[in-house]
Amino acid sequence: MEHRAWRVRLPLTLCSMRHAPCTMQKSWRLLPLEKNNPYWNMAVDEAVLISQSRESLAPTLRFYTWDPPSVSLGYFQKITEEDKKKWKKLKIPVVRRLSGGRAVFHNHDLTYSFIIRENLNLLPKNISASCNLIGECLCRGLKSFGIDQKLTEVNNTLTLNIKNKNCFNIFSKGEILINKRKLVGSAQVRKKGVILQHGSILMNDLPVWENTDPSKMITLKEILGREIRSEEIIPFIVSGFESVFNSKFEAGCLTDEEKVLAVDLENKYKEQQ
Repeated sequence: MEHRAWRVRLPLTLCSMRHAPCTMQKSWRLLPLEKNNPYWNMAVDEAVLISQSRESLAPTLRFYTWDPPSVSLGYFQKITEEDKKKWKKLKIPVVRRLSGGRAVFHNHDLTYSFIIRENLNLLPKNISASCNLIGECLCRGLKSFGIDQKLTEVNNTLTLNIKNKNCFNIFSKGEILINKRKLVGSAQVRKKGVILQHGSILMNDLPVWENTDPSKMITLKEILGREIRSEEIIPFIVSGFESVFNSKFEAGCLTDEEKVLAVDLENKYKEQQ
């Protein structure tokens, strides 16, 4: 097998970033990997955000996949009646995220979600800088998983294309690119004093659907030359967060309040488009 040297570019940061935050080492919460419908996935994200705003819960990291394959829209993204009819005909459920950005077709990707209170002062107040720091967590995890990440530049550019609806066709600040192709796309929202950032890691297949440009995307399978299971990569991503924030995750579960909130919110996400 031919071995190619992949060069990873993380806009605005370097994997060897020197000024990562330093905190007292304490346990943060890691929720178990789940495979659920799009409405439940988004409901849990919001339930954890609301719960964080009401009480002093530990920062939370969770991972999930999507069943059935689904489209998630950015909070402010506009779609046409034609889009709705098309997705309904294809039986593709559509959900609107709390975060902004463009549409993502979730099929074989792994989604991460990181929720943390602003008053902990562990993330910069500037959104681009905070996306960059979370990108550093992902970058360290990917590097330890075996992806060569020799960064040569700090990219401060944003690719704008108003007409393109697809997240993975657009390169935003703080996202992870390999040879100018996107591996991880992320979006962030701040609400009720809480920061929520979630994003998709392309695993084994490109999210091929309308207006997709495969030349702008890359999967872990293509980089490493084999199928990658979610259970393989998650511990490395977790260790990346632990390294950057000098913290320690422990396996946890949703609180009773979060479960009740999620059930109510799931209905909200089913109703809104």
